[in-house]
Amino acid sequence: MKEEKEIIKAYYNMNFSSSKKLKLTNAQFKVTALIANGEGAKGTAKILFNSVRTIETHLSKIKLINNIRNTAELTKEFVLQYGDPHKYLEKIKQRENIIRVLAGLCLSVQILAMVLTDDIDMRRPRRTRRVSHKVTRKK
Repeated sequence: MKEEKEIIKAYYNMNFSSSKKLKLTNAQFKVTALIANGEGAKGTAKILFNSVRTIETHLSKIKLINNIRNTAELTKEFVLQYGDPHKYLEKIKQRENIIRVLAGLCLSVQILAMVLTDDIDMRRPRRTRRVSHKVTRKK
């Protein structure tokens, strides 16, 4: 399996040497990594919790900015520049898990504060209505 990957990579390096440097934002990098890993637009949208239209927009902007014609060429450029997309996806998943843990921790602190304190109202205070005074002119 490893030998096949090396042969394929050598073939691409030999015949299609990449002179392009992909210009990607963080969100576009995640989308490109998932697409290069074999996910479609629907699968990528499901994993990143975005709409399919958002993913398609990312892909069209990536192709437009980097002058790429299709998804196969995008995948080829990504693999040639960054290697196996699976290793980047693992890093992305680790970061997202850390963020989920921190969000859960913040939520649990808020719930704990609500349970332990009786007199604190966690809601936003209401605005008081301003009474407008009509100014009458002297005639």
